[in-house]
Amino acid sequence: MPESVLFSPDSAIAFAPSYISKSGKKTPGLGYFWPGCAGKAKWGLEIAGLAAIDIENHTAFHLEAVQTVTDSNTDSTK
Repeated sequence: MPESVLFSPDSAIAFAPSYISKSGKKTPGLGYFWPGCAGKAKWGLEIAGLAAIDIENHTAFHLEAVQTVTDSNTDSTK
């Protein structure tokens, strides 16, 4: 395998949730989520992102993004 494809010894895994504002009520996965920059729970969608980071080479590779699942039995519109 070429050396440029391999990670350096200075590597890490990063996790970052992302909030998406949404005003509707019919989109699957809607709920109240806590975006850190807002400092309060807000209505919308959330995804969780996972990445591999190579610190020495200043690169990151997206590995996975998964939508946060809300409890469909709970009416969070009240």
